[in-house]
Amino acid sequence: MPSAPRRWFAGWRRLSGSPATVSRRGSSTGSIGSPSPRPGPRQRPSPSVPVSVPVSVPVSPERRGRPHVDEALWAFGRVSGIVALVLFTLTVMLGIVTRSGRPLPGLPRFSIVLVHRNITLIGCVFLVLHIGSLLLDSYAHLNVVDVLVPFLGSFKPFWQGLGTVAVDLLVAIVATSLLRRRVGVRVFRFVHWFAYAMWPIALAHSIGNGTDGLSGWFLLVAGVSVVLVGACLLWRLSARFIESTRLRQGRLT
Repeated sequence: MPSAPRRWFAGWRRLSGSPATVSRRGSSTGSIGSPSPRPGPRQRPSPSVPVSVPVSVPVSPERRGRPHVDEALWAFGRVSGIVALVLFTLTVMLGIVTRSGRPLPGLPRFSIVLVHRNITLIGCVFLVLHIGSLLLDSYAHLNVVDVLVPFLGSFKPFWQGLGTVAVDLLVAIVATSLLRRRVGVRVFRFVHWFAYAMWPIALAHSIGNGTDGLSGWFLLVAGVSVVLVGACLLWRLSARFIESTRLRQGRLT
């Protein structure tokens, strides 16, 4: 039979909740007669940086195909501008020949006037296509005001403004040509002199503002055009050049 101190000590441990003791089966207990809590499943720590899952946003067909449309408009604008420049080069040359009243090989004098007029109209068509394609192109940043008022564009305003000046001069020349009978011969001839200013301004615009302005093949085309127009101008200013009116008066007398 246990002594009194032992019984008192055992009762004190039972009341105070002593630290864990090992049971007979070897399992640890938090207190006498109570099993220890079972540890739960191990959880993965949450990542410090949240991982974003890409979400596919539907894109409209118009927006998806817009870059290809812009590239097509840009290419068409470049080609139409170069074709218009070549046609206006021929227009200036034929205008000088028409003024002289001399026939060309294979063409009578009256047909030169028709060829000159038709090439001018075809050049105007390509110029309208050139401007229209750039107006529709979102990369060019061209609006109607930039076409009419020079030096207001956001992209190379000086070189783009030269193109606007050339367009304004061309509109005046074509308008007086179509209204020749109403405006009179003097106004028609006075405005037509601006064609000699319109062509070099348009050429400078194509070199300074065009994408292919500094490429080798375009500089070759521009150089040949300058040589041909320059030769016609030298002939126009020489003493050998006789205007058609003087030629007719000499034949009549």
